[in-house]
Amino acid sequence: MREARERLESGLLSAALNEGPAGKVALLRSLAQLKLASGDSVGAVTDLQQAIQLASAEPALVKATLLHDLGNAYAAGERYPEAAAEYARSLEVVGPGQAPELAISNRLNQARALIDAGRAAEAAAPLDAAATELAAAPDEGWVAPHAVSLGELLFRIDYDTGVWTRLDRAMSALERGRRVAAAHADMRTESFALGHMGRIAEEAGRIDTALEYTRIAMVKAQAANALDGLYRWQWQAARLLEKKGDAGQA
Repeated sequence: MREARERLESGLLSAALNEGPAGKVALLRSLAQLKLASGDSVGAVTDLQQAIQLASAEPALVKATLLHDLGNAYAAGERYPEAAAEYARSLEVVGPGQAPELAISNRLNQARALIDAGRAAEAAAPLDAAATELAAAPDEGWVAPHAVSLGELLFRIDYDTGVWTRLDRAMSALERGRRVAAAHADMRTESFALGHMGRIAEEAGRIDTALEYTRIAMVKAQAANALDGLYRWQWQAARLLEKKGDAGQA
């Protein structure tokens, strides 16, 4: 990781001497992504801000993508209000009807940032817009993780606000995500869909159904080597077993 970062920084110096703004922007974006992967969200923010300044003459999609990345960097640093603002800026730059995958990602990430900032009620509007755009999208592979995120976030709004009006929509989104993921052999996304479906079934008091979903989610996570999902579903299964009175198995 350190060697890759040093190579990119060397390339950035070369670009500064020999290439135009487009080359510098591409290198800064790559460097920011590398810093983000290594946990340096502050450095990633600095690089992306510089890239955005250099991208004034670049196509709208390039600028919108950089703003989306900047939102991700702010979110990684738990600067959620700033993240939500950058996702909104990205949507403004790309324009309506353009780059649907980027637009949906912006709306979902904006909603997540607002929820994480303690402003769950404000997240309803971007989620509703994302749901409309997702409904119009074909069942391509990229749709699956976005549909799962939509279902998870609809549940989180209800959970945080205590107003239970979105569970059916959440389950429908998760089921679509599961179905599309299965069709594209994306077991990681399928696992997260099933795990969140189990969580919603638990909240609805359907403990046996929740446990069934959760156990399948564990199998899928293990097959996909998705350890970040596997521990969550193991914890969820233990909680469900405890609710059933099976403390030993839990």
